[in-house]
Amino acid sequence: MKRKVINKFLKNYKIPFSRILLILFYVLINFIKIHAQNNSYLNYKFQALDNSQIDISKLGNKKMIIVPFDASNPNRQQLLQLDSLFRKNKSLLNVIAIPSLDFGNALKEGRLKKLLYDTLNLSILIAKISSVKKISGANQQPIMQWLTDKNLNGHFDIDISNPGEIFIISENGKLFARISSTIDINYIKKIINKKVD
Repeated sequence: MKRKVINKFLKNYKIPFSRILLILFYVLINFIKIHAQNNSYLNYKFQALDNSQIDISKLGNKKMIIVPFDASNPNRQQLLQLDSLFRKNKSLLNVIAIPSLDFGNALKEGRLKKLLYDTLNLSILIAKISSVKKISGANQQPIMQWLTDKNLNGHFDIDISNPGEIFIISENGKLFARISSTIDINYIKKIINKKVD
């Protein structure tokens, strides 16, 4: 019955089958593009430790390093190295550090701010203290949801295992590297200077 209706429609309007396939292909491609745009990391906004808003879409087309760190015992050396890397490469790079509740009892927010901003004098963006692991479910920090879910980022589907793991996103919004916290900063320098398609 349905086939007869379709055939009658095609005969009445004289639409070649190849044209119908072309239209369906066009609709599918646009659906994929819209879905990809909705899953772009550029759509994410979240609160910073200083109570401002971090809007990734306003950070420009630069490589992005995102690093969750232990809010109970921040790795000062790693944060200082990433801050130095950011200061020397501001035209190429943004860095967001995310203090995590998942590795111990977090420092009080005021104490953490004093350590990061006053003592270490960091200029990188620092998100509000939050959960970074998938086990947190809906409470997982928004950009960390994108970084750990292949359905969103298109590449990796793996949870955070240690504080200080580094995620690198290309200028095009492609998650292309996940690096252990123990990797030397010189290796990271090489990665951020590579062209990524």
